[in-house]
Amino acid sequence: MSQLNAAESGRSKNSCSGSSSQLPASCYYECSAKLYNTCLKSIVANLDEIHYNLHCLPVHIQIDLYLEMFMNERWNNLIEYLSNVNNFINLVVFNNGQRQALHMLLQRLMDEGINLTGDLCKHTTKDVALLRERAEKATNHDKTGLRQNRIRSMKRSFALAGFLIEAGWYVEGEKILSTCLTLYLPEIDIGDLSVESWTFRIKTRLLGSLVAYSRFNEATELYREMLHQIEVNNYESLKDQFDVAQAYSQFSCLFVAQSLYKEAYMWSCRALKHISNQTPRISLIEILLTAGRSCVVKRDFESADYLLRQALLAASEQFNINEKCDFSDISRFHPIVGDLLIAMGYYYHNIDSVTQSVRLYFSALNFRKQYFGLHTLSEQCINLPLALARQDLAFEYYIQEYSTGNFDLCLHHIELAKMSLETLLPPDHHLLTNALRIKALIIEEMAIDTIDIVAKTELLMDAHRLHRRALDITKNLLGEKNLQTAKHYSNLGRLYQSMHRYEDSEVFQLLSIEIKEKYLGKDDYEVAQSYGLLASLYSYDMGLYLQAESCYLKAIEIGTKVFGGSYSGLEFEYQGIIRIYTRTGESEKVEDFVQRLRSWQTQRNSGATVSTKKNLFTCLSDESLGLLNLEEIKKHFFHNRLYQV
Repeated sequence: MSQLNAAESGRSKNSCSGSSSQLPASCYYECSAKLYNTCLKSIVANLDEIHYNLHCLPVHIQIDLYLEMFMNERWNNLIEYLSNVNNFINLVVFNNGQRQALHMLLQRLMDEGINLTGDLCKHTTKDVALLRERAEKATNHDKTGLRQNRIRSMKRSFALAGFLIEAGWYVEGEKILSTCLTLYLPEIDIGDLSVESWTFRIKTRLLGSLVAYSRFNEATELYREMLHQIEVNNYESLKDQFDVAQAYSQFSCLFVAQSLYKEAYMWSCRALKHISNQTPRISLIEILLTAGRSCVVKRDFESADYLLRQALLAASEQFNINEKCDFSDISRFHPIVGDLLIAMGYYYHNIDSVTQSVRLYFSALNFRKQYFGLHTLSEQCINLPLALARQDLAFEYYIQEYSTGNFDLCLHHIELAKMSLETLLPPDHHLLTNALRIKALIIEEMAIDTIDIVAKTELLMDAHRLHRRALDITKNLLGEKNLQTAKHYSNLGRLYQSMHRYEDSEVFQLLSIEIKEKYLGKDDYEVAQSYGLLASLYSYDMGLYLQAESCYLKAIEIGTKVFGGSYSGLEFEYQGIIRIYTRTGESEKVEDFVQRLRSWQTQRNSGATVSTKKNLFTCLSDESLGLLNLEEIKKHFFHNRLYQV
């Protein structure tokens, strides 16, 4: 490089096409890049005639060659080289900035029916078993050297499992991590922080995988084990070796996944308290996102807004994210960006900003499609994170188009999501329940708009089958007295109303309200939604106007209290109560609520300015909102949070 610079400084201006023997440095780079690409193409073009030992090449060159095979659809060659499990692990561990390429290549092999993730599990399990056997038989003199080998194996397994988990291969990641934990030998490792710290990292990542895959019983057992370990060994005082912040954040994920929001919020607060400069940037973003979600479910929207802005700023600093969500150079991103977009969409969904939520979920879907790669035939790779993003978008489209009845887009996305989920998951898996629920909701609306009585009945029965299946799965896993079960009760109650089973509808709505009020409080907007549905049943189908009036008023009071006078759900409540007062001849009350409805419409029409104020992306263009240091983040959050732990 120094010779090239010296040559450049001693020459006059020349172009690449000039006759001078001294060329600009940019020409050297351009020529070398062209020559490199020509070599890649030549090697790949001749793979059928010459068998190359590509595994001996540096990792970055190998990956470039595999990408060239991918672009030329040399699937057999790609399978041949990437099926070398030991080499693939090296690619994962030692790649430098080519993680996305590896994810895309792995996804393509899995779509082609090559069970590389299963082979990776078998290979790792075999290696760990051999290493453990050697360690157990070793003399005291040999144990020190074998300890370093065990730590090295832990690091490789940890990296490989993390790579698989990022792409939604939770079962395989869990098997690798669980196997890796057997390398910890208490009789010789107690007190050795180098081994204990890696064991703790592995348990933290394993807990995250178990939670993401809805293995709540196993996750709860591991949570208790880790909590005991932290308390007994005082890991909070050993921050350099033990990342308790990340562990506490995973504790929060465990509770929020089970709709135990108080505990989730508590653990998120403890996670934030222990973030430090030693916390890796990706882990910091994960902790901020988890804490933001915990604040959303506790309806502490100001804190959620602040934490998500900090997560966005941290991610932007790391990956140069912009407001347009331009992912054309997808190779420089990390899967955490998709998680960030999903978290932001969830926040907008809960603050009644559906347009913004749709935009974020759409961006998340596009990001994951680009990151993991499209299937060349169906434009649908069978990937779990992609399916879940598509599912979230489908539900948001359903909400957005509820008043128009145009459900084509949401039906398209939920069908694709459901197909992928049913391909990847067992038939009674908890991650299927949302897809079943969303499709049932769409089918019910289609049935309501169907004139033909036979077709209507068939659609309603299909919706009932889907709702009952979702309810049974949830009850078996989480029990009856759970918020997720309550939501399914409410959906079934709504369906029974459409099926003219009014008494059943009332029973399920009352049961849903009872559970929601117990766990969310009487002023939560989900309680308001159930009161609105019950009011509709009483008013339109059972003629119980007094009971309907009471329910409508409760729904209006809660909705206004939580979201203000422009809350979208108020439209149906106002229309419903106006109908009641019209039927009962109470003209003054009719006029009062007609005026409220007009005021609501005025506020909704001016809602564009409100959504601009809530736009999280404004923090990227506001120089005064630069990423704060960690102590300032903690100080701001704990000073302004809505709830005390």
